[in-house]
Amino acid sequence: LTALSSLEIGDNDLGPDGGAAIAAALRHTPALAVLSAGSNSLGPAGGTAVGESLAWLTALSSLEIGDNDLGPDGGAAIAAALRHTPALAVLSAGSNSLGPAGGTAVGESLAWLTALSSL
Repeated sequence: LTALSSLEIGDNDLGPDGGAAIAAALRHTPALAVLSAGSNSLGPAGGTAVGESLAWLTALSSLEIGDNDLGPDGGAAIAAALRHTPALAVLSAGSNSLGPAGGTAVGESLAWLTALSSL
């Protein structure tokens, strides 16, 4: 998996357990530049697992994680990890029920995303 540069696994109804399994595998994909994982019903637990793995993806330039019902906790986990993705140019995270706390966390993380060109 070390050479994998793009993973498009959206719209598969992975749920929290599937999201956690994918998240574990992401730690072995240092070259990953594109992660498209929208519409997978990850929920807060799956979002937290993916968020924890994003810190390993320093080459990530595009993240699509919308429509996963991440909630405030999953959103905050994703937001915290964004500080470790300096190359991120595209972030799509709509329809996640982040609420004020999750939205604030994402907003605060934007200061770290100097390459961001699409939100």
